[in-house]
Parts: sequence; C-alpha cells; structure tokens
Amino acid sequence: MASVKALNIFILFFLLIPIACSRGATSNQQKIQEPVISGSWYPADKEGLKREINLFLDSTEPEKIDGDIVALIEPHAGYSYSGKGAAFGYKAIKGKNYKRVIMLAPSHYAWFNGVAVLDATHYRTPLGLISIDTDVCKKLLQEPYFKTVPEAYKKEHSIEIQLPFIQQSLKDVSLVPLLVGEVNGDEYRKIASSIKKFIDKETLVIASSDFTHYGFNFGYIPFKKNIRKNLKKLDSGAVEKILKIDSEGFIKYVDKTGITICGRKPIAILLEILPKNINARLISYYTSGDLIGNYSTSVSYVTMAFFKKKEKNNFQASDEDSLNKEERETLVKLARKTLDSFLNGGNLDDVTKGLNLTPKLKEKRGVFVTIKKHGNLRGCIGYIEGIKPLYEAVIDNTINACSRDYRFVSMVKGEDKEVALEISVMTPLKEIKSVDEIVVGKHGLVIQKGFSKGLLLPQVATEYGWDRETFLNQVSLKAGLPYNAWKSGSTIWTFSAQVFGEE
Repeated sequence: MASVKALNIFILFFLLIPIACSRGATSNQQKIQEPVISGSWYPADKEGLKREINLFLDSTEPEKIDGDIVALIEPHAGYSYSGKGAAFGYKAIKGKNYKRVIMLAPSHYAWFNGVAVLDATHYRTPLGLISIDTDVCKKLLQEPYFKTVPEAYKKEHSIEIQLPFIQQSLKDVSLVPLLVGEVNGDEYRKIASSIKKFIDKETLVIASSDFTHYGFNFGYIPFKKNIRKNLKKLDSGAVEKILKIDSEGFIKYVDKTGITICGRKPIAILLEILPKNINARLISYYTSGDLIGNYSTSVSYVTMAFFKKKEKNNFQASDEDSLNKEERETLVKLARKTLDSFLNGGNLDDVTKGLNLTPKLKEKRGVFVTIKKHGNLRGCIGYIEGIKPLYEAVIDNTINACSRDYRFVSMVKGEDKEVALEISVMTPLKEIKSVDEIVVGKHGLVIQKGFSKGLLLPQVATEYGWDRETFLNQVSLKAGLPYNAWKSGSTIWTFSAQVFGEE
C-alpha cells in the first residue's frame, strides 16, 4: 500500500513538472516593475486616479506651441503638489503619435555611477501595464556608463509619478526608463551621445525634475528675506540657461549657486540630446509655498517644452505685390542692422548702406516687425497701412518692437544676439460685408468699433489653431472690445501678408 502511495506521489510530481516549467517561462517573459508610491503620492484606485488626472488635464490650457514637441521637463512631486504643473506638459502632447518615451530621472535613494537601466518588460500602475522597450534597453546596456542597478528602482518615485499621466495622454507607447546617478565631467555628453542613437520622430524625451528645494529640511537656505521673490529669481536663472539650450551654462549656474535641482543631471543630458535649431518654452512655474502660503519649506515646480518649429507657411500676396527673394533678404538684413545699431549705440543713419533698395522697397506698404526670443514673443509693432516707404517702415518698427511694445520691458544691450526677427509685409486692407469671406490661414483681420481698433496677423490664427469665430473673438479682445463685439456695429477688414524672417 505504501509503495502504491509513493508511486502516486511520484506520478503527481512528474505531471506537475511541465506545469511548473510553463509558469516559470511565462514569468521570465513578463518581468513587471510594481508601483511603490501608489496610494500615497497618487491614488491607488484606478477610477479615482483617472478622475484626478483628467481633472488636472481638463482644467489646464497651455499656450499653443507652434511646432512638434520633442522633449519635456516635468515635475515629480505628489499630485497634490505638482499635478497641476505636470498637466501643462502632458496636455500639450495629449493625443500625439509618439511610439516611445525615454525617461531621464534622478536617483533619490541609491548611489551609483552612470545610468541605471530598468531590467523589466513592463511597469505597472493602477491604470495597467506600460511596456518597456526592452530592445533599446538591451542596446543601451552595451554602451559605456549604462548598467542595471536593481536596488535603484525599489523606492524611486521620479519615474513612476510620470507614468499615469503618460497613460492618460498617449496611446500605445513604450518606455525606456533611465535613472541617472553620479555623472562627472563631460560624461553627461557621452551619455547623451549614446541615447541620441535611439531618437527619432516618434520619440519623446522627458526629464523628470523638481527645481529649488528650499528650507532647513533640505539643508539649503541661501536667503532668509523676500523668500518668494528670491526663489523665483533663483529658479529663473536656471530656466534662462535651459531656454538657451545651454547645458554647460546650466551646469555652471548650478555649481555657482548651489541651487538644489534634483534632476540637474537628467536636464543636462537632455539639453545635449536636443537637436540644433530647437525652441524652448516655459509653460508652467510655481512653488509649493505658493500653494500653502508658507515659504519656510518650499519646492519649485517647472514645466518646459522643447519643440521644432513648423516650417513657415508664407502667406503670399499677389504676384504683383510680392517681394522677391533678394528683396526679402534685404529687409531682414535691414531689420537686423537696425536692431543691432539701436541696442548697441550704432549709427542708425548707416543701416541702409550697402543694401539694394529696389522700387518695391520704396513703395508705401503696411508692415509689422515681430521679435521672438527662444521661440517666445518679445515684441511686435507695425503700421497697418502704408504711411512710409517700406524700408523706412521696417526701420521704424524694428525700433518700436524692441523698445515700445507696452507688453514687454525694452530690450537691452546684448539681447539682440538672443532673438530672431520676422517681417510681415501687408497688402492693402479690404473691408468685408460678411465674415464668411474670411479665410483662416490666409487673412489677417482688423476690427474697429468706435475709437477702438485691433489687429492680428494671418499667422497668429494658424499658430494657435483658431477657427474663424475664435479668430474674430481674439481680434475683438485685442481691440479692447468685448469678446463678441464683431457681431454687431463693428467694421471688419481683411488683409494678406508675406511673412519671412531669420531662420
């Protein structure tokens, strides 16, 4: 009897071997990084988490970005603190067709040299699994400075906190999680060079970082008075270097000030990864002190977007009115010489020397000069109608845009090197009888009611994605009129513009 019982046990054990082996194979195929901060830093309940993220996204309206976003800097505190700021970045990319997200984040709990690549196939959040791009991870592990450091991910929040936002904003993306440890000298450049190999048009790079950690708890009290004002000044210095895509300047600023930006190394790597001719924009900034009204302990939250500007769509006037390539280049050179001379004490009488002023450039035409700094508006003023020869109007309005646009402080000496110039040469105004005559993307608008008059250039509606009614509403506001003043008692003109400038 005992021998039969032993035989049964043996047979049962034998039968279980394939089952156990099968389960083991499945486990090897799907290695999941479990969440470590759900239920504390953000809701652990799936529906509750969805509601909270959607509330942040729905209540956020970031400024329209005229280009394809290639990278973000996102804060990484608990959602009650940084969720509002994070939403600005994720709202800007919501629904875009990225296939891969490379996440650069600081290690808060483990010390190591180089970059820790997550050894897993999936990352889990209450919203489900997000796939790891294991192919890219394996290839990165063959590069210098990249390694697996399992303990680095055991408590880390700086990547996980971003994932629910990614899951609610993007569909079918894979993740390359990279925790950045100790990086010395120019190692951040070499790390960036390795990551660049895996960047394409369908890849988004995110640097996860909070900015200044101020107070006794953080061991950083560089000032004790005017804390809110000084925090903003301190953070602004770092943001300014980032806006210039100046990785070396950013690192020097961090070293000089001691500013406690936890993701300073991921940010430096990001700045090295970015391609040339990239634009940067600050889209959200506040501090925890702003939220709770106490600055004795405060963390700053910065959200930034990096984007390739879309190829300019020149809004051409008729062939008869259009300027040729040489004439356009002449006006751009004239605007640049005028700006440089005005800001740096040069002789404005000399700005036309050496330029070929053709008959068309001497015609009286309406023209606007727009100044942009790192992709952001810095000034824009012009003449609606032709009151001066075109070349003279360009000189006038270059000076006006840099020094007399009431929305901005006047530009200062040396700032001319940081800006790009754009010129919009206008056709004569045409009064319209019906708003149906307006073609968004072709027409600029002028609206007048009584003594109030407002204008927006054709490219503005395109850059912000406005439809016809929104465009009309915005021009009404520009005129200082109520939102829908165009609907009755207003005179509306359209015009076209030939738009060109410095690349």
